[in-house]
Amino acid sequence: MALISTRDLDRLLRQKAELQKRSDRQRRAYQQQQLKLKQDEKNLASLIENEQYTLLIKALKQTKFPIDYMALLIGLALEANDILSGSDEAQRTEMINRYTKRYTDFMQESPKLPAAEDPEPGQDASGMQPGTPNEGAVSYAAAPEMR
Repeated sequence: MALISTRDLDRLLRQKAELQKRSDRQRRAYQQQQLKLKQDEKNLASLIENEQYTLLIKALKQTKFPIDYMALLIGLALEANDILSGSDEAQRTEMINRYTKRYTDFMQESPKLPAAEDPEPGQDASGMQPGTPNEGAVSYAAAPEMR
């Protein structure tokens, strides 16, 4: 009577188990890589948003707009938003065209906005001196009407 050997079957089963382990490791590494990419995208989006805010503040400062008067700034933005979201297409188009022309004229007449990554010496990227309040700024505590 001949002996039946399971040696080949055992070897194949071990190979299958090793292949499954390698596949699981690669799947985990891929998932970790995807999580890191998503976090990097989120961080980059935040940096882009901060840069946009910095440029917006610099542009507003160049207009000599009193950016520390929050109620006026928000009121103007709300009024413009009401017009933009309104149903009067002619009024919306006229406002967009008028503001676009004013913006274009302003940008052509104004000196180029400095890049946010190149602040003035002794200032941070927002154009403020680190650790000092904005000159003439009104704090929320001092101006309850701005809350």
